Amino acid sequence: MKQNRIEKIAIVGGGVAAWASAACISDALRGQLVEIKVIDAHTDQVPGIEATLPITQAFNQRLGINEQTLMRETAASFSLGIQFNDWRGPGLSYFQPMAAHGASIEFVMFHQYAIKARLKGDETPFNQYSLCAMAALKDKFAHPAMDPESILSTLLYAHHLDAQRYVKFLRDYAMSNGVGELEANLTDLQIDPENGFITSISLNSGESLIADLFIDCSGHAAELSGQLPDASYEDWSYLLPANRMVSACGEVLDTRPCSSISALDSGWYQCLATQHIQEHRLIYCDRHLEDSDALAVLRKTVGNSGLSEPVIRSFVAGHRSNAWTGNCISIGSSAGAFEPIAGTSLALIQSGLIRLVSMFPDKDCNSLLADEFNRLSKAEHENIRDFLILQYRASKRGDSPFWKDYLAHEVPSSLAHKIELFRAQGQVAFYEQESLPDANWASVWLGQDQWPQAYDPMLDNYDFDRLVDRFNQMKQLISEAVEAMPPHAEFLHQFCPATP
Repeated sequence: MKQNRIEKIAIVGGGVAAWASAACISDALRGQLVEIKVIDAHTDQVPGIEATLPITQAFNQRLGINEQTLMRETAASFSLGIQFNDWRGPGLSYFQPMAAHGASIEFVMFHQYAIKARLKGDETPFNQYSLCAMAALKDKFAHPAMDPESILSTLLYAHHLDAQRYVKFLRDYAMSNGVGELEANLTDLQIDPENGFITSISLNSGESLIADLFIDCSGHAAELSGQLPDASYEDWSYLLPANRMVSACGEVLDTRPCSSISALDSGWYQCLATQHIQEHRLIYCDRHLEDSDALAVLRKTVGNSGLSEPVIRSFVAGHRSNAWTGNCISIGSSAGAFEPIAGTSLALIQSGLIRLVSMFPDKDCNSLLADEFNRLSKAEHENIRDFLILQYRASKRGDSPFWKDYLAHEVPSSLAHKIELFRAQGQVAFYEQESLPDANWASVWLGQDQWPQAYDPMLDNYDFDRLVDRFNQMKQLISEAVEAMPPHAEFLHQFCPATP
């Protein structure tokens, strides 16, 4: 094994995907004599924000990254979830928290209690049972408590990171582990005709780089994997038709501990902030809206004062059939892409890297490892696809061509089963490689007022009046806890003020 181990790794591309790969792999191989080089042309240097999910904290802990240090260096803020406005109708909103609502009743999920209460005539908004939601809606924040008896133990959070600063942070981390960098563009690659492995790549600097393993972080262009056999792209745009995003950054008007997403006739608008910048995004479909009109919609929604130069990006929702082919592995949007409605972009990068280091190959790149990596990657992307489709299918909109697009096709059988099961009895089918917990799925249905026809009969084993008292007390504890929390901006100033 030592004689056949990977000795040289080339990471092609830049941005978060490339430097997260360099940081993670260099940390995993710390102490081994492995040469890692990132080929980064530094072309994507536009301002923006990376929205994380709780998996990012596990990823950072694995790398030994201190939260306060990361937040200071990236001017980060906290995120307790997403507020959806006008999604289920004009003037209506709901909140998708990072943490589950309420608390499980032994083996029965809390949302089953909410369903039974609703069937009995209780109209309590589901979000009143979420500390994350109630704190975010009042712009409050505190760290979770370690004591499981404390209501603060029900908090779960993620971050909003300045993307440029985050790339620099990861780059510094990786280079401190000995990772090298070449500022160049890929011009060609050489493939062994016998086994289909990449043997070397040519750069516009005139250099030729030989490696044992290649990581494709070149984004939608897929400069490596897109040229290999058996690496076709499975297009899901007929299910998720949004394919464009125009974004611009401006001064921070309010650093809320959440992001907000507002439905518009032509798509949806997202606003999220770090300590230093606030990013405004319009997600749309170019079949229904020209880029010039999208810019006009964004300016009308936000105003044009103090905004950076708008940037338009395109994407095709889908997944590369084989993210690992031969000795080339796709990480990030070269492996699959989605609209940023659930903050899954960074999570997919990090879960892909965790998967890679857990089944790291030797120079032979055993095809069994590749097959398993591809199976798990496909399952993960399909589950996220279904979750995003549900966001639209549960909505009561359908009043414009953009929204009607989401109703034009049958949903995948995997999602159809989930919808039928939840409608019948509030049960959430949970598949392998789910990136989002079952509580998130329930929060979409109930947040968008999609209540099941029945509840889990196991709940009838409990005294319902006592459960009512218990959860009324929980609502009161949540209210008191929120009142005692400091404002989010104040907490940031005390815990992790951003470096200049």
